Amino acid sequence: MGPSKKRKIALTAGVAVALVTAGVLWRATAVGTNGNTPPSPDSGSTSVRTNPDPDSVERYWTQERMDRAEPAPMPEDD
Repeated sequence: MGPSKKRKIALTAGVAVALVTAGVLWRATAVGTNGNTPPSPDSGSTSVRTNPDPDSVERYWTQERMDRAEPAPMPEDD
């Protein structure tokens, strides 16, 4: 087997590995966390807040505040 044939085999193997790798990476980014659904569109927000003191929520939302509370405005379909 000459150097030209070995080179073709090596090149073919390299291309095959690259294609398989690209396919695996594409598939990994095309599915969501459960593996079946595509990821949801970017909402533009990456902020996450965690309440370090959940009891403060109960202290804040007294019965008087609950009675005066109004629902948050919701987007309307056009």
